[in-house]
Formats: sequence, structure tokens, C-alpha cells
Amino acid sequence: MKIFCIVFLLVYFSSEIYFTFRRYLLLNQPLSKPTDISPVPGHKSSFRRRLAYERLPDDQFQIISEGLRSLSTSDPIEKIIDVYAKILFTTLLAVFTIAVTANAALLPLYEMDELKEGKGAFIKTFISYLGLSDTILLSALTITIITALHFFFFDLRNNLTHAHLTTIEAIEKSRQNQPQP
Repeated sequence: MKIFCIVFLLVYFSSEIYFTFRRYLLLNQPLSKPTDISPVPGHKSSFRRRLAYERLPDDQFQIISEGLRSLSTSDPIEKIIDVYAKILFTTLLAVFTIAVTANAALLPLYEMDELKEGKGAFIKTFISYLGLSDTILLSALTITIITALHFFFFDLRNNLTHAHLTTIEAIEKSRQNQPQP
């Protein structure tokens, strides 16, 4: 189970890196790389992004603008993880609680003279449930790490897209305010 979780985490982490890098390339590929120096220190990337979009021909600018606005910013994984957490973990917790309660209720029966030789059965059963709890905890940890990774990379992708959309909107606003020749 541990090896499966580690392999699954590595595969998931690499897929998130891939999709984030793909989004980065999609956003930056059609843009030229201006070498002008930013007049405001600390805002080099914003300045270069704005220059790159301003230097695009109008038809390319419109196509890129429409393409960026059509990118999805919704997150279906968040809903899936929420359902998974609510159903699976509450169910497993309830089963674990019922099993421990049942064993605790049966404990007086183990004290009877006829059952003295079976006294270790309660301890063995309880330890087997604790072994099951290791699996539950490992699953919970894996899901928690996956959720954290997903939210981190999803937010990173959305921030990249938002930065480009903000620049596009500012350029469109400045083009509308300019007098037409």
C-alpha cells in the first residue's frame, strides 16, 4: 500500500507539473521576448508581457485574447475530492468505531472462566483494527497531499492566466481610449 501511494503521488505530481508547464507555454509561446528595461523596478515580467501584447498585430491579439478567455478556470477535482472525503472517510471511521465498540462490549464475556483461554482474542482483534487504521491514515495522508498539490498547481495556473488576462484587458481599454485615425 505504501509503495502504491508513493508511486501514485509521484505520477500525480509529475502530471500537475506537466499541465502547469503546458499552460505556461500556451500563454507565452505566441509572444515575443522584448528586451526593453522596465521603468518600474520589480515589475519586469508585467512590463515585458505588456510590451509583447502591444506589439502583436490586431488580428493575432484578438485571437489570443479570445483563446485566453475561453480557458477553463473551474475545478472539478475539488468537487470529487470533497465527495471522496465526505463519503469514504466518514464511512471508514464509522466502521472502525463500530468495530471497536463491539469489541469493548464483548470484553466482559472474555472475563468469564470458560473464555479465559480466549482472552487474547480481544487484543488480537483490536490490533487488527489498528492495522486497518494504518491503511486509513495512509490513504488520508495521500489524499491530503494530492489535494494540497492540486490546489497549489491549480492556483499557479489560474494566476498565470489571470496575469495575461489583466494585461489584455488593460491594453484593450487603452486601445478603446485612443482616438481612431
